[in-house]
Formats: sequence, C-alpha cells, structure tokens
Amino acid sequence: MVQAMAERDYSPVAVVGMHGRFPNGADLSRFFESQLEGRDAIKTIPAERWDWRSIAGEPGENEDRSYSNCGGFISHADCFDARFFGILPREAESMDPQQRLFLQTAWSALEDAGHAPSALAGSKVGVFVGVGNADYPVLMRRDGVPIDAHRATGMALTSIANRVSFLLDLHGPSEAIDTACSSSLIAIHRAINAIHNGECEMAIAGGVNLLLGPELYIAFSKAGMLSRKGRCRTFDADCDGYVRGEGVGAILLCPLEIAARRGDHIYGVIRGSAENHGGRAHSFVAPNAPAQAEVIRSAWQRAGLSVGRASFIETHGTGTPLGDPIEINGLKTAIAGEPSAPDQKPIYLRALKSHVGHLEAAAGIAALISALMALNRGVVPGNLNHAKVNPHIDLDGTPFVISVVPVKLNQTDEAVPHLAGVSSFGFGGVNAHIVLQAHRAAPKQQRNSAQPRLIVLSAKNPAALRARAGQLLATVSEPVQVPGYERAMRALCGALGQPAEAHAETIKLMSLRLTPNALDKALARVGADLGAIVRFKDVRDCVTLGEVAERISACPSNQPAIISDEPPILACGVAVPSKRMAAASLDEIAFTLLEGRDHMRERLAIIAASKEELFARLSKFLDPKNTLTDRWLTGAPRSNEAPHPEDGSEGEGLLAWARWFVGARDARPRWQDLYDEPPPDRVPLPAYPFELTRIWYQKPVHAPLKVAAPSSALIVGDPSAESLVTLWHAAWEPSRERPSDGIIALARLSEHAFKACGGAVALNDLRFGPPAALSMAVPLSVRRNGSTLQCLQDSPAPHVLAEARLIGMVPANSCTLETLPGLPIDTAEFRQSLSRSGIALSASIEIPSGIEASADALLLPLDLVSDTDSPDTFWVRTLALATAGWQHLAGANGSAILHPYRIASLSYEPRHVRQASRLLVAQRGTGPVRIVCHDGRGAVALAIEGLQLRAATAVRTKVAP
Repeated sequence: MVQAMAERDYSPVAVVGMHGRFPNGADLSRFFESQLEGRDAIKTIPAERWDWRSIAGEPGENEDRSYSNCGGFISHADCFDARFFGILPREAESMDPQQRLFLQTAWSALEDAGHAPSALAGSKVGVFVGVGNADYPVLMRRDGVPIDAHRATGMALTSIANRVSFLLDLHGPSEAIDTACSSSLIAIHRAINAIHNGECEMAIAGGVNLLLGPELYIAFSKAGMLSRKGRCRTFDADCDGYVRGEGVGAILLCPLEIAARRGDHIYGVIRGSAENHGGRAHSFVAPNAPAQAEVIRSAWQRAGLSVGRASFIETHGTGTPLGDPIEINGLKTAIAGEPSAPDQKPIYLRALKSHVGHLEAAAGIAALISALMALNRGVVPGNLNHAKVNPHIDLDGTPFVISVVPVKLNQTDEAVPHLAGVSSFGFGGVNAHIVLQAHRAAPKQQRNSAQPRLIVLSAKNPAALRARAGQLLATVSEPVQVPGYERAMRALCGALGQPAEAHAETIKLMSLRLTPNALDKALARVGADLGAIVRFKDVRDCVTLGEVAERISACPSNQPAIISDEPPILACGVAVPSKRMAAASLDEIAFTLLEGRDHMRERLAIIAASKEELFARLSKFLDPKNTLTDRWLTGAPRSNEAPHPEDGSEGEGLLAWARWFVGARDARPRWQDLYDEPPPDRVPLPAYPFELTRIWYQKPVHAPLKVAAPSSALIVGDPSAESLVTLWHAAWEPSRERPSDGIIALARLSEHAFKACGGAVALNDLRFGPPAALSMAVPLSVRRNGSTLQCLQDSPAPHVLAEARLIGMVPANSCTLETLPGLPIDTAEFRQSLSRSGIALSASIEIPSGIEASADALLLPLDLVSDTDSPDTFWVRTLALATAGWQHLAGANGSAILHPYRIASLSYEPRHVRQASRLLVAQRGTGPVRIVCHDGRGAVALAIEGLQLRAATAVRTKVAP
C-alpha cells in the first residue's frame, strides 16, 4: 500500500494547455521570440496608469515618493469582454481587473488544450491561482467610489479562482494562493498535489499581477528593493534591485498517462515539485540559502532525477545584491551532494526577469511557461543586462554557466529528454521548485487525408467569428516570415532618410517634424520592403523610432487582417512553433474544433478535403465580397433535426451535418459519428478573440449641490431644438454616413442643467442611446427625475438620445495649457483624413488653420463666438470639430465612423464660452477620449472626460440638404 501510494505521488503530470499575456508578448510565441531577440520589455510607467512625475524623488519618512519610474507592462489591462461571460457592466466595474483577466486567460488555456469549457461542467477540475497585490480597490477608495453590492466579491482575492470555478461549473478545489513572489509556482505545486491525491482530474493553475497604482512603488522604494538603474541586472556586478512587472498566465494540467491516451497536445511534463519555508533568516525578507537548496533537492528527488541532469535552470533571479549570491549558493549546495558525472554538461542559468521585470505573484507562471517553450524549441534565451559576474558569485568548479546569448540545446539520444528546473522564492520565505521534462510524442498513425472533413467555427458575434477565421488561417497555413527588429529598424531608417546607427532607436518621432501623412507614407514603404502590413494607426502612440520598429517587427508578413477596428478584438496566437502548426493535419484541425470548442450563436461550417481547400475557403470567407456556397455555410437556421449516423461523413451526409450545425440549438452533437476509432489528436489552435472593451469604475465628481428638489418625471420641451438639429445637419456634407445626431443631446442636457443650477454644472455617467436620425420639426425634450436627466425626441416614437446624472453646480475650473510638440496639419490634410471615413464637414464649419498634432492629441484654434451667436452655434461648432478630431486620431483608413456611447463626466461653464479659443482632443491608444474647450488662459468652457467610442451603422445614409 505504501509503495502504491508513493508511485501515485510521483507520477508525472502533463501540461496540455497554456495561455498568457506578458510584457513584450501579444501572444506566447511573441513573448518567447522577444526573449530570443534580446528585446527589453521595460518602459516608463504609461501615463494611463498614473503620473509617475507626481511622486518622483527620494522617499523619506514623511515623503511618499519613488525613485523608480519604469516597469514591464501589458496592454489593455483595463479591458474585459463582460458580455461574453454574461457579467453585467456594473458588476464588471466592481471586479478587480486581475479577476477579469485571469478568467479570460483560464478560458483560453482550456481552448488551447482542445477541451470545450462547457464539456467540463460538473467535473472535478481544480483552479489554483497565485495572487498577491490588489491596487484596484485602493484606487476606488482613493477616488471615493461609492460601495455597491458587487464590491465584496469583486475585490476578494479568493474570487480570482472562485469566479472561474463558478462560471465554468467546475467542482474541484478552487484556491487563491498568496505567498508573495512564489505564489503562482506554489499554485502549480498545489494543483499537482491535488491531482495526485485524487481531489481533481485536471487543474487550471497560474497567476496574475497588475500594476495599477503607485503605492507599492513608494513602499518598495522606501525599502530599497527597486533598481535605481531601472533594470533587473541578474547575477551582474552592477545589480541594484529589481524592476516591477505585470502579467497573467495559466496552464492546464492532467496526469501524463491520461493526456497521452486521450491524444492531448503535451507541452511538457512536470516530473517533480516541492515547497518549503526558509524559517528564521537574517531578516524577514532575506532569503535562506540552505532552505533554497533543500527545496531544489526535494523536487529533483521526487522526480527520481539528479539536479546535474538539468539542461538549464530558470532562476528566481531578481537582480538584488543579496538575493542573487544566495540563490547561486543554494544551487551549488543542492548539486554538491550528488556524485560527480564524468560527462557533466553545462547547466545554463536563466533569468526571465532581466527581460520583463519581476512579475511578483505571476513570476512563477511566466518563468514556467518560458521554460516549457525553451524545451519545446530546443533553445534557451540569454540573459539581458549582464556584463560582469557579481563578485560575490563564484561559479568555478560548477557546471553552471551564465549566458548572454541564446544557447541551442544539443540533440540527445538518452532515455531522458532535456530537463529544466524552475525556482521561485517569496520575500516572506516560501520557496518553490519544479522539475520540467521535454515531451517526446509517440509516432502518429497516418489517417486518410483525402477524406472531406467538416470544419466548424463559432463566436458570440459576427466580428469575433471573422477574427476566429482569420486567426485559424494565420495559424495553420504555411508559416510566414516575421521581420526581425534589426531588419525593421533598418527599413524604417531608410524610409525616413535617417542613418541606421545604434542611437537611431532613441530618436523621437516629434524631433523629425513629420506630418501623420508623411509618416503613413514612410510606413507604407517599410511595409512594402518587409512584406508586412504596417499602418499609421498601429504606431501612432509610439514615441521613438525604436518603439515603431518594435511594433513593426511584431507584424508577420502577409498576415491577414484578423483584428477588427470596431469593436477592437484581442488577437490570440498559439505557443507552438509555426512549423509544427503548419504540419497539423486536416483531421486534427477538424476534430479539435468540433470537440474542443463551445459552439456559440454565430456559426461557420466549411467542408474541405485538404488543408489547401480549407485555406482557400477561409480566405474567401474573410473577403468582404464573399458569397455562400453549399460547402460553406453560416449561421442561418436550416434544420434542428440532427443527422443520423447512416447519413455518413462524406458527400450529402457531411453537408447535412454542416447544415445542422449552423442551425441547431444543441451545442454538443455526436461528433464520434464522423470519425473512426481512435479519434485524431488535439492540436493547439487560437483561443477566443475577446472584445477589448474598457471597463473601469466611474470616478464621482464631488461638488456642492445647489439643485432645487424637482418634481418626478418633469418634462421640459425645447422649441429651439429645431434650430439645433438644423444646424447639426448643415454641419456635414452629404455622404454615406454622418456622425450620430444623438451627440447634440449633450447641448440640451447641459443647457437645462445650467438653467436649473444657475452656474457652472457637472454631469456624470452619460450614456447614449443607439444612433438615430432626428426630425428637425420635432422638439427635443429633457425629462428629469431626481438627479437623472434624459434627452429624448418623441417622433416617430419616444427615443432616448442620452441620459446623465446631474451632479450640480461646481466651482469654475481651469486647466493646464497644453503645449503639443507642434506637428502642423493643414486643413486639406485634415479634410482628407475625414473623407477616408466617408464624412466631411460642410463650409458652415470652418476648419481652422494652425492645427497642432502629436501622436495622441490634436489642438485646434477656434474663432471667438460673437455676442450675436446663440449657444447652439457654440455647441454645434465645438462638437463637430471634436467629432472630426477623434475620427482623425482613430487613423481614418477606411474605418467606420466612431459614435459616443458613454462619457464619465462633463462640466460646462457658459461664462467662458465667448472667450473659448482652443479645443483639445486627446486619446491614448484605443482608450477614452478627453475633450477640453478653453480660452488662452486656461479657463474651461467645456470639459468632457472619459468619452468612450464605438462604431455603429448610421440610420441615415445621407445628410439632408
């Protein structure tokens, strides 16, 4: 009995699925390739996180400052596809973004493994997630966000794991684990133990860490933990601390025996794991070398292997003067007790943190995923920021080697494939180590590749379905060449007439005084040289040439445009090398999509007898001019009656299956009727392309209320609305579309609020109804109920244009005068930019000369409003120019017209309207838009904060003359 238990405890566990988002990695392949290329992911704290300048400086006992202003960041940390998971926006706003991102990542890991999430409902699948810091609730308390019913579950760290188990109906253990920096590796260790103990059949394990506020930067600066040089210089003589980073990652685990029998794709095998605590050390945060040696030795003993057999060790490696030598001493102690081997090979020491920073609670999962990819590809990335070994580290007489360049692992015929160790040590003393082994797949049985197969795709909406089709085509077709950073840099310098010298990457775009049109043309030349798709709007948030080249180098040559502009969609690649994906059989692709995906409302079915035929049909589907055929069906219901097994899997029988799939309500058909036994293997295919919708709490505007208590449901008609609507219609040239009429509801809401309060007013949480054409003959009305205002028009039926909460009268405000870098845009270029979207301002709205532009902002001079002008003139002119401004910033390369659908806050001061002479329109990336109309001294007439945009089809196709 004891022997049987021991064998069960030490049985290998396979990693069959994984997904993550880390600095320098739009997907896991790019994450690893950036390491091979030696790309540094550390950058200055983005402005959308917080203003690091406001806390910059030396921390003191009574000075809350930080000397560190950089880190490793991921993009779109504030975005979440709440509708996909059926979570209401109000609840999603109260959820910690770490909870939201891990939920999406866990779903993606399941799909990567080829296991439909709904098929696991009710099963013993565990969820283990490492997490430590939570900045979001700190920000909400700081900004005085009112507590709602969702705050308790939204902020609880345990909900990061429990939310996954709840939504997917998983019945295994569900735990959030906080052991500081070792959290996610401990989570994986706990998941392995739960599988060995029979508590779960499979387990999702990983970690998440986001940097959303400055508090811990200040605390860690006061503790002297952070690097003043702004880099993790692991094992280097100049190391002086670590750099913070963020990321999220998850893997799917199951017993190796089951994974092999089931035909899962196996990324690697976990042979052993261990955890311990260092006990009493020099200080609470000081590491303990003997304890680290013991946890490493225990993990390898549990695996039944020698530490000396490792090809490399993914170290904890923070780059601290104290921690690095202690970790090396621990490794030396762990290997010292083993008999020396005459053929001892080098053991390379790796430090992922030198590339992406210290991801804290997510450091372990990032390191393990990176190590698995190194074993899969047979190459170990080098270390960055390493020039000279720390004098307190002595590697003489050991097999350990610190390499600064990628090292290719030698092919081996030994019984045991390449091995690696992954270490993670928490500052509170909890240590973890995991032993990984490369997996050698058994030879596959050849199947009849000429037999037609049914390939199915589905999504929640048409845009996501097209994205899924594009991702599949890009993943399983012949591998495309990705332009390297150096090649992209040379091509960019050539197109801009700059010498391709080492310092060229630091040149700021603004110093070249390029107009956006000139930069767009240069990028087109670069794209032609590299065979890649490069667009101005993809790089408009870049500051230096190096950042532009980095963005270009992430664009695969001839990759189809799989990400729609509206709604923006998250690209999702796979972690498997492109050559392996190109070798995937049609059988494997078809079976994985049939068995390994939940089938959603929007559906596509393709019948193909070869991969080439599949590629051709996918390309046609992505062509806007496509037409449907009998072998290519989309989700219009045809039959709710499932085909019979005797219908067969060829010819008309397969077509019956396709018709049934696109029209049936049942999402779990009898796919076994389409395949002989045994079924094909599963292959990693792109996971769901989630919609990038910014979801964030709404910051309240605190101001003294001076609003008389209104009667309920008071309706105020506005006969002058005819003038306002007429002016708005006249502002736009006849075209195929026009910006939404609903935007002029802002004018009526603001003017009504001003009349009610008698002074400068603020509106909060503005929401727009669907775009609709308004009648010039029917007045706009303002309905008021308590502090809620609605603007509507009653023809042909009552239609709410916008609603908002009236905060009340606020003190007169002012703004800091913006000074843009000064790239001029002439009026012809500005009009041309708008025309590419299909809209044009009429002669009644004069486009001013002297427009200044930066990568993310426009500053437009305004003519002063005369005494004879009505308020409508101000509103129409300002809103029309602001609309043109945000459309121009959106890139306007054939993109849809962007309509407002939500505004965080609006303040209005009519007394400054007649002096208003400048209009600022600013947007960082795809984030919210900021609009400020003020005079030359900074007095604000109109300020719109947190304007969110979406594309929508206009109801009216042309503007009335």
